[in-house]
Amino acid sequence: MADDIGTSVDPPTQGKAKGGKVDVRANLTQQMMANPEIMAALAKDMDLLRGRPSTYIESMPEVIKRRIRALKNIQVDCQQVEARFFAEVQALERRFAAQYKALYDQRREIVIGKYEPKESETHFAPDEEDEEEEEEDNEDGGAVESGVKVLDDSGKPVADEDDGAAPTSQYDEKTKGIPEFWLTAMKNSEPIASTLEEHDEEVLQHLEDVSLQLTENPLGFILEFHFSENEFFSNSVLKKTYNMKLEVDETDPWRFEGPEITSSEGCEINWKKGKNVTVKTIKKKQKNKNKGQTRISTKQVRAESFFNFFSPPAAPEDDEELEDEEAAEELGRDFEIGTMFRDNLIPRAVLYFTGEALQEDDDDYMEGEDGDDYDMDDDDDEAADPDFQPAPGGYPKECSQQ
Repeated sequence: MADDIGTSVDPPTQGKAKGGKVDVRANLTQQMMANPEIMAALAKDMDLLRGRPSTYIESMPEVIKRRIRALKNIQVDCQQVEARFFAEVQALERRFAAQYKALYDQRREIVIGKYEPKESETHFAPDEEDEEEEEEDNEDGGAVESGVKVLDDSGKPVADEDDGAAPTSQYDEKTKGIPEFWLTAMKNSEPIASTLEEHDEEVLQHLEDVSLQLTENPLGFILEFHFSENEFFSNSVLKKTYNMKLEVDETDPWRFEGPEITSSEGCEINWKKGKNVTVKTIKKKQKNKNKGQTRISTKQVRAESFFNFFSPPAAPEDDEELEDEEAAEELGRDFEIGTMFRDNLIPRAVLYFTGEALQEDDDDYMEGEDGDDYDMDDDDDEAADPDFQPAPGGYPKECSQQ
């Protein structure tokens, strides 16, 4: 029997046991691992097993299990302390919001050209130091020309990326403000950049400011996109609201990691006729089989666009999982983009505009590669103890109401 099975295995995958005999079990294991249906079934079984108490814990005497349950009650108390900590952080952010807003308003005035900075306001020491270092390098012969030039048809040298020639600008000294400030910052910011389409850029050239409002009841934040008058839509402000929760789930306390976005709401964009970049018209030929006539039908379908950001998918209620995997991914991206605007792009817009934030992000990534330990998400590996019950009295009211 074993010989029959062994001869059915392709030669390249045959395993060898001691004495040169075919290792049938190794062959079968390789075949099973190469079968996607079998691997999918195994993965499903592993999902069912994940979260169950380990044999090691089950084998312990009841007196030790009681102590473990006591430790879990202490852990729940720790989660509640953490919830109160994050509530204080949220309150602190709201308290300082007015100070930030005053500075962001100054930034907006400069960007749109309503305020011209004074000479004393334009000196920035780090930039001046960089310029001095560059001048010293040039004096020390740091900039060396290769002596080899590529000529065009007229005999003039063609500048390349390594030629050191400064790029030309379409703007001059009469240009107001900082053109395409927010568009450029968004293009330098992932994951926002991945949502930008070419047809969005002409619209986003009219984006004058992105502002942030922190809300307490309900907990969350509002992003406001301020546009100058344009030929695409009549709205002057587009809003995106994010709702958050900050409480420990009594049924699953271990999942708490701080404030969590639960849903988002967009707004209606009043597109002008023929200017809606979120839809496209497709044409399809239809032939009448009986009459042999052909007609062309048209219909509008959704087009990829950043402005779909203002029509987010509905979040499931009561922590139910989205059955549609594509919708779940879209919802996750929406939460990620909203967080990026709030925590990174709005506070550090000028650094994303200049690209310096990208360098800092790369530096952080490289520091992580050099040996930092990464905590893997082990929520799914937590052992669910069926005997565990929260301490009498439940959870503190002041925490559950935050």
